[in-house]
Amino acid sequence: GLDDDDDGTNPIGRTPCLCVPEVGLSAVTCFHTLFVASPPDALLKNKYYMILVDDLDEATISAVVRHRGLKEVLGLAVGNGGHLLCKMASRLPLIGMVLISPSSKRASWFEYGTGSLAAMRLSRSGWTRPTLDHFAARLFSPGTRQYMGGDSSLLKALREDLREADPRKVHREYKAVLSRGCVLDGVRERVKCRVLLIVGAQSIYYGESMELAQRLDKSRLSVFEVEQVGTWVNQERVGSLLGVIDGFLV
Repeated sequence: GLDDDDDGTNPIGRTPCLCVPEVGLSAVTCFHTLFVASPPDALLKNKYYMILVDDLDEATISAVVRHRGLKEVLGLAVGNGGHLLCKMASRLPLIGMVLISPSSKRASWFEYGTGSLAAMRLSRSGWTRPTLDHFAARLFSPGTRQYMGGDSSLLKALREDLREADPRKVHREYKAVLSRGCVLDGVRERVKCRVLLIVGAQSIYYGESMELAQRLDKSRLSVFEVEQVGTWVNQERVGSLLGVIDGFLV
């Protein structure tokens, strides 16, 4: 399974991997399938150890890096976790980033409008079915959401995980996501490390991910587009990513 190195020690000979999830997901939920699906000889399992970041804010990430005295880290992030890493890149000792469908701009009017309504419902009524469906729509492609009448194992697992999340915490973080700024200005200067940008072709952040790709240094960038999946590529189509991520980490 996927375990954080809770005792705060840094295993000798392995590089820390800072795991930053998309809003609504804990880091364990967000990345568990990727690590379980990775074969025993995968570099991600053998050369890195995971540091799970569950609070989607700059202060938490800075505190983790400072508290552990980290001199180099690999960043692994989905959606707005990627937005945060790109924003903070010049302040973190990044040796590389794997960004999965990252956002990079202000929320569109559609995202802001539908998101604000869902955030209000979440704060008033907790995890009702419309709110669960809203977060599923942010994460998965239409095909996955419609499969088996919306009752596939992927959707059932997501609904269970969301119901265990604290609605107040998710509401607070979602409001911050909906009022996020644009990270494109100066991003080429901030991001000096290698980047593997994986993007779901049906992600709500597809356009933002591709605009980010246009701004980054092409000599240090690899882009991998996955058809017919949404934002959470590492959950929806994990098998297609394993070789790509391992190849990037060589």
